[in-house]
Amino acid sequence: MSRRPKRPSRVPQFEPLEPRQLLSRGVRHPGVLPVHAAAEATDAPRPDLDAFARDLVGHPGRAARHGLGGLVREMNRHAGFAARHGWGACLAMELRTHPAYAAAHHLTALVSPAHPAPSALPASPTRVPVPRTGAAAAPSVAAASGPAATPPVTTATDALAGPVVSQTYLVAVGGTLDVTVPGGGLAGPGLTYTITPQPLPANMTFNRGTGALVFAPAPGQVGQYRFNVTVSDGTRSVTEAVPLAVVSTPRPSTEVSGRVVDVSGVPLAGVPVMIGHIEAVTDAAGRFTLKGVPDRPGPLAVDGLHAGGYLMPMAPVPQFLGHPLHPGVENVVAAPIALPRLDTAHATDFSRVDQGKGLDLTSPLMPGVTLHVAPGSAVGMDGKAFAGNLTLTDLPVSKLLEVMPPGIVPHALIGVDGPDLMFRTPAKLTLPNLSGDAPGSVHSLLSLNMQTGEFEVSGHVQVSADGKWLTTVDGGIHASTCACIFDPPAGQGGMNSSCGCPTTPGGVSPPMAGGPNPPPVRVMLGGSPK
Repeated sequence: MSRRPKRPSRVPQFEPLEPRQLLSRGVRHPGVLPVHAAAEATDAPRPDLDAFARDLVGHPGRAARHGLGGLVREMNRHAGFAARHGWGACLAMELRTHPAYAAAHHLTALVSPAHPAPSALPASPTRVPVPRTGAAAAPSVAAASGPAATPPVTTATDALAGPVVSQTYLVAVGGTLDVTVPGGGLAGPGLTYTITPQPLPANMTFNRGTGALVFAPAPGQVGQYRFNVTVSDGTRSVTEAVPLAVVSTPRPSTEVSGRVVDVSGVPLAGVPVMIGHIEAVTDAAGRFTLKGVPDRPGPLAVDGLHAGGYLMPMAPVPQFLGHPLHPGVENVVAAPIALPRLDTAHATDFSRVDQGKGLDLTSPLMPGVTLHVAPGSAVGMDGKAFAGNLTLTDLPVSKLLEVMPPGIVPHALIGVDGPDLMFRTPAKLTLPNLSGDAPGSVHSLLSLNMQTGEFEVSGHVQVSADGKWLTTVDGGIHASTCACIFDPPAGQGGMNSSCGCPTTPGGVSPPMAGGPNPPPVRVMLGGSPK
């Protein structure tokens, strides 16, 4: 029996992404070696991936939010290889070494040089520009809805000289891509944009007058797309390639995330955000993430009232998102949720007024607007006389479009807020007839259902005989809520009614592309249930 010591076996090296090893050679008892040992010997430089890979490594926090934190850690472990061959080659090596991980994150196509990569990860699903290289982007997988587009070409005799501009856009399932395709060097009024191939994928819209492209992909739309957009000023035209990549970053549960700011865009920290019993509080950057959201969630509410005297916006989750809630991914509210401050300087303190008498509440900042409160009708949720402050606030319409019913943009927006405020007898409104409606005409009053976050008909207003005023004739405001005056177009179906009064014909529905303008809305009143 030989006393020569046995050569020790190599110790398995399991990697955090996906353990894959090769048998080592040259030893009596084969051990295991990482596949990297073989992959590093064969990977060639990948300049097409360098920008994307450098952005991954340079922004590990952002990569982690997109589910790629493990990939970045592995790339950093092989920084020496990256120094010799480039970060693009390092990324390709990691994806080739871990095919299951690449497939799970829909990155397999990047292993082959034939597929272009995005140059950067977005902080949220937004446009990601690719450096201009002077050549058209390489062909990619065509959208399922139509044939592959042809490479970009200049289409007019008097077309712009120079290379066609190419950009790559990256969006994750659960996010929304909202970009305007550049004019290719053309400028001025009257530009027209044409996109091919047609028809466009589901959940994508394109504005031929502005070049605005919006895409909120569903889980079944993961992959790479390529479109050509031709821009023309009537004399000259140029066609640009628009590559687009849809990725999926699975989460352990369904998430809803977003950002809360004030009307000037400053992040608001410490603001409670909730969907039913699921609650989160915004961080210093105003960001929040709600985890474990059910498939059929209630409305999303942002409790600005208890975070320093701000409005409490509320709407169904899909309305904030701009798309249905997708399970198992991060669903991102693309636009920051802006919270206007309430006008507490002119609030009415109900603990100091005689509630046995009727109250006519006004604000010097809103001439002609009056809220009529019946004697003893203002109560809290406990049924006792309301003793808090009620505020009337002139709110910025443009900052609150996410909470509006689809297709409705009011001319004016007023906040009616009181903590836990309800009215036993609906409060009535008197408003100036700024829109010039005909005397005697009747219009619907819509109020927000604080349980569903949706609007219902809660009353009607009529124009006075002299044409100067709009006055509530039935129903009214039942609680601190949101309401608007609504003129339904002829032929639309009726809305739900919560006022016990006849529902006027009409309803709220988003305008179709190229269809009629949204129905006119005079005044909306926004409030909070707390």
